[in-house]
Amino acid sequence: VIRWTSNQLGEYLNFTANRGGGYKTLTSGNLYIPATVKLWQNPQSADTLTVLCLGIDGQSTAYYMQPAQVASQSDATNVMGFEETTATPGTVSPYGCDVLNNALYHPLEDALVKSTASNYNINHKTMTDLIANKWKNLVHKRHIVSATLDNRVYYLVNNPEGETLKPGHWGNEVWVMDTGLKDGGTWSRWTVQGSSLRKIEVNGKLLMSLVTP
Repeated sequence: VIRWTSNQLGEYLNFTANRGGGYKTLTSGNLYIPATVKLWQNPQSADTLTVLCLGIDGQSTAYYMQPAQVASQSDATNVMGFEETTATPGTVSPYGCDVLNNALYHPLEDALVKSTASNYNINHKTMTDLIANKWKNLVHKRHIVSATLDNRVYYLVNNPEGETLKPGHWGNEVWVMDTGLKDGGTWSRWTVQGSSLRKIEVNGKLLMSLVTP
């Protein structure tokens, strides 16, 4: 069951459609195991919630919550409807999904996928072709931590070829993908260990920081 709130003062726990909330019971059985929910743009170019599922077979179904209207005899009520896309691959990581420039980046077992949507056309592109063998060798992909800053996507990963992971750390390297270049997907690698990534402001400048235990 997926529920969403009315998001109105005094009505935050009201899930009825007449207040802007609602709920959806998924009974078809093709949702598999939900892994993560991200705010993205659906094919109608409206902000929406994306439900990604575990699995890399390309058959695990993703659902998009989209704005819709229910017409009555006197007026129309804005509600959230659902759109099903069976061609959207799932994800192996509840942490490594990020949205940058209206594109959804989500890690699979064998690649990092960039998904974009326009006029009901959903496109998927792998961003790890140049480092495919290195990406496949990563361990504990479910623990990938991600963050975005200045057209770059940062990933804290566990590379078995690097240093032994220290206690309390989630990754031993930071992989940075620069999406602002002409070809896109240019990768850099930093051999440092940490537990999470955070954006911080120092002297009026926004920087990416690496948190360690």
